[in-house]
Amino acid sequence: MEALFEATRRLTQLGVLLRTDVLYLARAGSQGGQRVASPVAGRIPASCTAMGKALLAHSAVALNETIRAGLVRKTRLSITSPGVLASELVQVRRIGYAVEHEEARLGLTCVASPIVINNRAVAALSLTGPAESFDPVQAAPAVRSTARRLSQALAAQ
Repeated sequence: MEALFEATRRLTQLGVLLRTDVLYLARAGSQGGQRVASPVAGRIPASCTAMGKALLAHSAVALNETIRAGLVRKTRLSITSPGVLASELVQVRRIGYAVEHEEARLGLTCVASPIVINNRAVAALSLTGPAESFDPVQAAPAVRSTARRLSQALAAQ
């Protein structure tokens, strides 16, 4: 995580699913002077975050539970339609990363990739930046590569 932060100078975070939320476990760096949407040990609805989408894309059980609980609107840009979310998650599985544009907090955008051990997404890694200057698609290869390396290192233990 520290290496990804040093390479990108963007807030780097690690989280896991906790029922229908993402639980933020660790953070490297800061987002300038701007308050971020996710305090360490804080929770945000999974459907509103790139990390949550990266994890939901790999767990039909968690996705069904999230949809049954109702999709939360954190901002006017949050996805609240189960069909739209499901469609986006198909794309996430195909490309290996998820993007969130101001769905958890206006002004912030994020890209995340799952950390996979034994064919199971156990956590996700993300980069966050200001919506007006951060291109999550451009940052995606670095996030995917770091998540893959973390997956391999953890699987080897």
